[in-house]
Amino acid sequence: MLAGIVAQYGFLYQRYVFIKLALETVAADRFIVYEGRDDIDVAESDQISAIKTYNYELIQVKSGTASRKCWAKVIGNWLLLDEKKTEYKIILENALDFDFESDEIINYVCDYFSKGSERAVTSIANKVYKNFLEGTDELTFKTRLSDLFSRISFEVISVDDLKSAILKRFKETYCSDVKRYEMAKDFRCERFIEYINTEIDNVIIQKKSFTLKYVDFVRIISKVITEISDSKFTVDIGALRSKKTAKAEQLINSDTLREVQQLRLVNTNKGFIIKELVNELFYRDLREVYSTSDSTLISNIEETAHSNYEDTLYSLPEGSEPKRVFDETVIKEISLSIVDNSPIYRKGCYVFLTGDAIDESRQISWGGEDE
Repeated sequence: MLAGIVAQYGFLYQRYVFIKLALETVAADRFIVYEGRDDIDVAESDQISAIKTYNYELIQVKSGTASRKCWAKVIGNWLLLDEKKTEYKIILENALDFDFESDEIINYVCDYFSKGSERAVTSIANKVYKNFLEGTDELTFKTRLSDLFSRISFEVISVDDLKSAILKRFKETYCSDVKRYEMAKDFRCERFIEYINTEIDNVIIQKKSFTLKYVDFVRIISKVITEISDSKFTVDIGALRSKKTAKAEQLINSDTLREVQQLRLVNTNKGFIIKELVNELFYRDLREVYSTSDSTLISNIEETAHSNYEDTLYSLPEGSEPKRVFDETVIKEISLSIVDNSPIYRKGCYVFLTGDAIDESRQISWGGEDE
């Protein structure tokens, strides 16, 4: 299991590197490839048809700590791909604990590949041996290594620093229109990352490399700018529902959570409770964006919701069943001008107000705690 987790972390780290590089490098005359000839390729988009002849940068991404053996494999892969115009970069979570240009490491690399004939014919070591060492002398091979080394650059960056760099770059470049709600910038960036990851997944599942062209990059940026702003909060509910459902399934196991306790009074069906908790999670996202900078907006929404609840209680016979109180409350409209008039946010607001942290003057109960 640990190996699987480490592998998944490595993919996650590589995704963040790809997104950071996309924000820094994608332009009308360049494109960026995920799992192309290397982990990430950056190239000139007007030369797509001549993929083996134009200038580009090949980038290896390594989470964790890269060992000497790992370094040798990286060099072997680059040797097999090498063209004189190619630049190379390795992005590491942790710095190398050795000097890659030292005689010790160069000798290690040479020794590693000199034994390539003993390895499987499909291995990098065997291919390097056949192409560069068999029938030639070690000095010639070392000269080739020196030439390649002169075109290598390094960057060491933690996953947390990657996330911070992505957020900083995105907010500075693509959030100048957001003046009031700082959290809207964070959510816009989050949606950008989600869209990029979804597009990668849709291509990788076909066992193909993912190419992010400038036109697609601009399309995604335009989409998130339209969806989230000072006056609009629109998210792809369908795309996020599975993530919210997974969170709701965790919450339903908490017997102390008042929202769960109250929903059980309405309907003990697990599917019903999860659905309503998902609605609440969507509302919480909306609330997080707008409550920080404009508490009046959210306060008015929640005051209206509580007033609607009280109107329901006054209109029903005393002691009405929790289900009836719930059903007749959640159909009452709340003015949510910043989102589409979706029942998801409306119902989520009502469920949110049943929570423990809600002030008693605004807290909602579908029934008594002892029912």
